Amino acid sequence: MPFLIAAVVLVGAIATLNLLLTVGVIRRLREHTAQLADVGGQGGPSGPVVGDPIEDFTTTAVDETPVARADLDSYALVSVMSPGCGPCEEKLPKLVSMLEDGTLPKKSVLAVIAGDEEEAVPMVTALKDLAVVVREEPVSGAVQSAVGIRAYPTMFTAGEGKVASLVHDLAKVKAKVSAG
Repeated sequence: MPFLIAAVVLVGAIATLNLLLTVGVIRRLREHTAQLADVGGQGGPSGPVVGDPIEDFTTTAVDETPVARADLDSYALVSVMSPGCGPCEEKLPKLVSMLEDGTLPKKSVLAVIAGDEEEAVPMVTALKDLAVVVREEPVSGAVQSAVGIRAYPTMFTAGEGKVASLVHDLAKVKAKVSAG
C-alpha cells in the first residue's frame, strides 16, 4: 500500500510540473507573437509595402552597369533573392523561363542576389544574360537597405521613387508587359 501511495504522489508531482512548464511555454509563445506583430507593423516581414519611399542609393551590377534609385522606375520588375532560400530557389526557374521567352528585355529587369560571392554564383550565372544583376551582402546591400527588404524573395515594381506594386505572381508581370 505505501508503494501505491508513493506512485500516486509521484504521478501527481509530475503532472503538476508538466502543467507549470506548459503555462511557461504558452507565456513565451504570447511574447513571441507580440514581437512578430511588432515586426509586421513596420511593413510586414518581407519588407516594403506599396507607397513606401525608396531611399537614394548607387551600386554597380556584375556587368559594371551603374544602378541608382532613379533607374528603378525604368525596370518592369525588381527581384531580390538569396541563395539557399527555398522560395527563391522555387521562383528562380520561373523567372528565368519568363525572361528567356523575351517578353521582358534584359534592361527591364533588375535582379538583386543577396549572398556571399561564392554562394551567389549559380543565381548570378542563371540571370546575368537575362537581367541586370546586382550581387549584394544579405540585408545590408544598397538596394535592400534603400527599399527595406527584410526577407526573400521580394519582387516589386517602382514608380516615382516609391514602391509601386509588390509582385507575387510572375505571370501577371508578363501579362502586364505584353498588354502595355
